[in-house]
Amino acid sequence: MEDGPIKVLIIEDERDVRFYLANLLRAHGYEALTADNIEAAIDLACSARPALIVLDAMLPGDDAQRLYAQFRCQADLCNIPVVLLSSITRRVLGGSGLYGAGSSHKKLPPPDAFLTKPPEAEDFLAVVQHLTAARGQAGEEGDL
Repeated sequence: MEDGPIKVLIIEDERDVRFYLANLLRAHGYEALTADNIEAAIDLACSARPALIVLDAMLPGDDAQRLYAQFRCQADLCNIPVVLLSSITRRVLGGSGLYGAGSSHKKLPPPDAFLTKPPEAEDFLAVVQHLTAARGQAGEEGDL
């Protein structure tokens, strides 16, 4: 178990959603790291080693798909759980090819969780707590 709060990386281009999720996490004992573009996201994921990544599935262009493939294929990032956020349904998103071929043309595994955007606070925190439970005790003081 690492010292300090559990790190969660939020990759979201909408400032209001990013602010909402970061403040919600901080209020429940997590360290919220934020990025609004692909370069910052990769830098933070590699340097901070978050326990969880929350990824907006609808980033501009194909940034979300590229990031997801990198997180699932890069050896030092592939074990970090990924939660996808999207304003469209999971069924539509699943058909969009996000879980399609990665850089090596292999099928990528699905995300660890999917939430519609903006997520309800209780739903978001429950997913975060579940996916980070093995990495520490953050979030227990804010039981739902």
